[in-house]
Amino acid sequence: MKKVIYIAKPLLATILFSLALAFENASKERAIILMGIFIFYILWGMIRPSFQQKWAWIILLDGILIFLLEHYSKYLVNYFVHFLYVVVILEVGITLNSRRWGNTAAIFFSLLSMGKFSYALYVIPNAKTIAEFSFNFLALAFIVTLINYGKLQFEGRTQQEILYKELLRAYDKLKEYSQMREEALALKERNRIAGELHDSVGHSLTSLIMQIEMLDHLYQKNEDISDLLKDIKNNGRQALVGTREAVAALNEQPNKSIEDIISMLKSFQKDTNVEIDYNIPSVYLLPEEGIVLYRVLQEALTNALRHGKCSRIEIKCEVIKGNFYFYIEDDGVGSNNKNGFGQRNMRERIESLGGSMEVITGQPYKIKGFFCLKGEIT
Repeated sequence: MKKVIYIAKPLLATILFSLALAFENASKERAIILMGIFIFYILWGMIRPSFQQKWAWIILLDGILIFLLEHYSKYLVNYFVHFLYVVVILEVGITLNSRRWGNTAAIFFSLLSMGKFSYALYVIPNAKTIAEFSFNFLALAFIVTLINYGKLQFEGRTQQEILYKELLRAYDKLKEYSQMREEALALKERNRIAGELHDSVGHSLTSLIMQIEMLDHLYQKNEDISDLLKDIKNNGRQALVGTREAVAALNEQPNKSIEDIISMLKSFQKDTNVEIDYNIPSVYLLPEEGIVLYRVLQEALTNALRHGKCSRIEIKCEVIKGNFYFYIEDDGVGSNNKNGFGQRNMRERIESLGGSMEVITGQPYKIKGFFCLKGEIT
């Protein structure tokens, strides 16, 4: 649109000036002055756009040049020259990006334009000059208002486009964040399933292996093994159930109470013939607290038997100032491993409840830690 204005303006101005010059029937000297001012006006209009965005006020020089053309006219108001004010008002309304500068320039050109009519009204105060003054005033007011309205509409559309682009960017970021969150949740769920498999199934399989070894030992002595076979079957079923539960990845974690934990210790002691000395206070555990304590003790028992080859395990637990402390020690051969998968899983579970866990390698092998307890002692 701006390019069209810059091309159409010189053509329209040339037509208007040619008509004005013909209407003037000016002398040679005055015609040369008028033509000189007009040529400068055209040349200035060609080079001005290069500086206009940086110095918007330089467009005011157009009004001064038009005023000089009118000044050297022999008529009080030459309507062909006067129409150039309307042309330049339309130009500033379209080409200037700043609505404030556009309004300022339009008011400046309007005041220059009305100056001649005001002078005519002062010199010849009759109905004709009053009508001409009123018509030109209303026409200029209408043009300035129309241009300003167009500017407001353009700015509104521009603002809508900016807001729409920002909304698209925000949507893309939200979509990207949602995708990242889904991936993080999927990874967390996979880790949880892996931990469930490792803790529950690993524990059952460890007991199962120990019982098979006892079975082989009893078989060689020709002793009755029917009861042991039943225990092996039960442990096999427990391992299968644990596998199914972990793969199903149920949203709701099973609730494990202190009674369930003690029952697990007794069952482990019976299946493996490992002596377990435990002291666990009766305390109410929330579902997430119960499953964490259950899995941590379960993993500790499995590791003590599988890697430590222990025959005795000591477990001490106590509640101090809202924290649940645990201490586990075995009489096995010990281990230097602090960062196995099971230990990492234990540590992550404890830290999820705002606690911490420490592994002390060597002989005896010790595990101690705590987590924040939200339940109440019963």
